[in-house]
Amino acid sequence: MSRLKNGETVNGVRPEQVLGPTIKGSSISYTGDTVKAESVAEGSKGVSVLIHESTYMSSDSELAKEHFHSTALQAAETAKECRASCLILTHVSQRYDDLNDVVAEARTVFENTLAAEDMQLYEVRGENVSLRIK
Repeated sequence: MSRLKNGETVNGVRPEQVLGPTIKGSSISYTGDTVKAESVAEGSKGVSVLIHESTYMSSDSELAKEHFHSTALQAAETAKECRASCLILTHVSQRYDDLNDVVAEARTVFENTLAAEDMQLYEVRGENVSLRIK
């Protein structure tokens, strides 16, 4: 296959007979617990999906700083800085009864934001991310 991709005919098979147009692949960046860090944005440039911890909301930013975590807003800022296609928030504190509030905060900066929940499945194809519920 590598020879065909390099333009070589292999056993009488020409590349144009079996190869289609180049399809951009998907990329995913997953943070662990982290404060807002330029290194995350730099290392995640152009990813399809950024999965970023967002333990706190901005109203608890001092707690986030004290415990070395990020807020949903900071995660969204990072997604915007690295030009991700989709942001999935994870490691959200149970102090927040409604994940929709956490997602809404992030969406003020980065619209294409979801919150991860146990047992959810995500399908990533190129720049598109969709939620599949089983």
